[in-house]
Amino acid sequence: MPPAATSSARDDLLRRLEAVIGLLGYDRVNGLVRRFAGFRSCTNRHVVRQAFDTIRIHSVFGFKSSRHGVEKFSPVLYLAAAGDEAGANDVHRLVWSQGVVPILVVATPNGLQIRRSLGPSTARPVVVAWDKLDSTRALPVELTSLTAVALSSSVVWRDFVTDRSNRVDAALLKAIEALNEAVRRKNAALRDQATLVNALIGRFIYFFVLLDRKIITRSWIAGLRDLRNFPGRRLSAHS
Repeated sequence: MPPAATSSARDDLLRRLEAVIGLLGYDRVNGLVRRFAGFRSCTNRHVVRQAFDTIRIHSVFGFKSSRHGVEKFSPVLYLAAAGDEAGANDVHRLVWSQGVVPILVVATPNGLQIRRSLGPSTARPVVVAWDKLDSTRALPVELTSLTAVALSSSVVWRDFVTDRSNRVDAALLKAIEALNEAVRRKNAALRDQATLVNALIGRFIYFFVLLDRKIITRSWIAGLRDLRNFPGRRLSAHS
C-alpha cells in the first residue's frame, strides 16, 4: 500500500535525522527545539512558530540566553526531512523566504543535505552519504563545522554567511525594479509613472504573501470572480 510505504520511508528519514542530531551533539545542549508547544522564548516566537507550522521542519537548533529573567532564543539551523530533491527545494524556498536562519540540514533518501538557506535553492547542496554517518566512524569533514560546539564559535559563521545580494529581500528588490521597467517600457501611458507601477506591484506581492502563508486560499481567489461574493455591492458592466 503506497500510503504505508510513504509513511515508513518518512519514519526512516526521521530516525536518521535523530541520529544526526545525536552525532552533532544538539541533544546534549540547551538549544534544540523539537516543537513550538512549550517554547517560552520572548524573541523570535513568530519565526519558530512559522518554522513548525508552515515550513514543517523537524526541529530547530539555536542559542538560548536569559537577561533580567527574560528568555531569548536565536535560531541558527533548521533540520527537516524530504522524500526527494523537489521536496528539499520546497523546504529551502520557504526557509529562504523567511530570511532568518542561515543553515538548513535536510534528510533525503540519497543522503544528508547541507544547504545555505540565506541564498536561493538554485545552489547545489553539500550531500553526505548515509554510509558515512555510521556512529562507529569519524564524523565526516562536511559536518565538523555543524557540531553544537562549533556553531557556538563565531569562526564558523564565515563559512555560512552569504553575500547580501542573495538574501530574499535583495532578490525581491531586483525583481521589482526589473518588473517596473518592463511594465513602463511596454505601456507608453505608464512611461513616467514609476511610483504608480510600484504601488500596483506592491499590492500583487501582498496578495501573493497572503496566499503563500495560507492566510487566503486559491478557492477564495477564484471566488473573487463572482461579484455575488461582495454583499451589498453592485457593479455595472462598465465599472
